[in-house]
Amino acid sequence: MIRLIKYWILKKEHLLFLFLFFIMQPLFSVGYEYNANCMEAHNAIFRLQFNRAVGILTREKQLNPGNHIPVLLENTIDFLKVFCNEDSKDLEKFKNSRDKRLEFLEKGDKNDPYYNWCRAEVYLQYAMSRVKFEEYITAVREIRKAYVLLEENKKKFPDFLPNIKSLGILHTIIGSIPDQYQWVTKLLSIGGSQQQGVDEMKKVIEISEKSPDLAFLHIETVLMLSWISFTLDMGKKEMASIDSYYKQTTVISAVHSSPLMAYTYAYFLIRYGRNDDALKVLFNSKDQLDTYPLYYTTYLTGIALLSRLDTASAKYFRYFNYKYQGRNYIKSSNYRLALISLLKGRPDDYKTIMNTVLHVGNTTIEADKVAQFEAKSGLIPNVSLLKARLLFDGGYYQKSEEQLKLCNSRGILKNKRDSLEYNYRYARIYQMQDKTEPAIQIFQNSIAEGKGYPWYFAANSALILATIYEEKHNFTLAKKYYHQCLDMDYEEFQSSISIKAKSGLRRIEKR
Repeated sequence: MIRLIKYWILKKEHLLFLFLFFIMQPLFSVGYEYNANCMEAHNAIFRLQFNRAVGILTREKQLNPGNHIPVLLENTIDFLKVFCNEDSKDLEKFKNSRDKRLEFLEKGDKNDPYYNWCRAEVYLQYAMSRVKFEEYITAVREIRKAYVLLEENKKKFPDFLPNIKSLGILHTIIGSIPDQYQWVTKLLSIGGSQQQGVDEMKKVIEISEKSPDLAFLHIETVLMLSWISFTLDMGKKEMASIDSYYKQTTVISAVHSSPLMAYTYAYFLIRYGRNDDALKVLFNSKDQLDTYPLYYTTYLTGIALLSRLDTASAKYFRYFNYKYQGRNYIKSSNYRLALISLLKGRPDDYKTIMNTVLHVGNTTIEADKVAQFEAKSGLIPNVSLLKARLLFDGGYYQKSEEQLKLCNSRGILKNKRDSLEYNYRYARIYQMQDKTEPAIQIFQNSIAEGKGYPWYFAANSALILATIYEEKHNFTLAKKYYHQCLDMDYEEFQSSISIKAKSGLRRIEKR
């Protein structure tokens, strides 16, 4: 009898243990849950508050050790460190964590839509970090892996919004690959177009704004679409569409609280001639406690001030040079310091600084390539034309035209480059003031007189004419000028101009 009672007690304890095990199982084997902790961590990450995010994720992993989302968010932190600071040590740390994180994510539920998506996000983040350091072959391999997972996920879960966001980014990247490298996309069996990717991201923005469970996608997708717009020539209508997102309450809040969002929106505004608005964003952005440094913001503030011919911008470029340990914008920052010396009437200082430009930094990005080109040329810019260009870049078109009038009245156009830039700048001012017909005539003259020279004036004139005729739905002339742009041989801004011209041709071909 005693043995029977003992057996019953043991059996009861065993049953109780099984009962508790199954009851508690959801707490310890969540799988994929973008719960309150993960949402809070996600928001902290895109505010660059990495230490705070790590604390939240540590707590979440203790409470829900089976939740796979914290691992993805930890990967996002490491990716953004590489993106913001471009430190090779951060990249090595990021590389070393790759296999362990993927191994953990592969233990998830294969029937969950987050299973393939989380792994694809990791591959995509690694690809983008590799591009930063010109490791293109590895980047392509990572993109291929992400693409396969996302396409497989699309078949199973066609309406899964995170998947649509990531495919949107990938389709845009793939659609932007230059023609000479299109064989890579065919070899890897990956495809997509720029417009397809843009449309997918816009869909995500519209749905996520109204869906609290998917709110974590909203800010991130606005940010990514903004960056894509910097590479593509998307036209006034598309740019107005993107700008409208920055009037949404959640995005306004993010711009105020996130250095990354403030930088992105300010860059967007500068690119489209709203320099004073950009400066307001940069100066009104709140400094958060324990925020990972984003020195690009300092550089961009210098750019915006220089566009107003404010020589106090020099302190921002100097601070950037002193603090920043990354690879890009070093040549460009020093080049801006050289231009400030010219504005101050110090041509000898200009020469000295331009000699520094020749020997420091890299030439991966367009801004640094231009700085290197100017340094190699050995030419000292015409100060009045320089002022006209800087003012134009800031959207101060009337003041820019006043500088051009000074050039003409004083007869200070001394060489072919000055003459070409003078005419090109007038055409640009007319274009931006919607004086289309006189702009077209001067752009045509710029092409006739400027082709064959190493400067970008003729090629960009052809590109702008193509976009003007595309907007007028005169696709025959648009195609003519896109091809004319691509056929020219020049050095300045060659990469970005070619990408935009090829993008335009693809748009026309799809009509």
